[in-house]
Amino acid sequence: MSTPLYDKQKLMRDFSTGHKRVLNFSDAGAGKTAATLHAIANLKAKTLVMAPKAIIEPSWVDDCRAFTPALTIMPAYAANRSLAL
Repeated sequence: MSTPLYDKQKLMRDFSTGHKRVLNFSDAGAGKTAATLHAIANLKAKTLVMAPKAIIEPSWVDDCRAFTPALTIMPAYAANRSLAL
């Protein structure tokens, strides 16, 4: 993993990794994306992240490449869902 996490992000990552389902409503700028991507990388399993299309492309795809470049990602939405899933 290329980007190190802050202590609060490590807590988020560890909590997420230890639970089957997680909703993280932390404040904006708390590091949810990085912590979540690191948790997904630790799980080493297919994972579905649901978010508005306006967030997936410009934010999650770029952040995934920056924070966890080893992860394989495929944004899925109505037009390409059969390819992605």
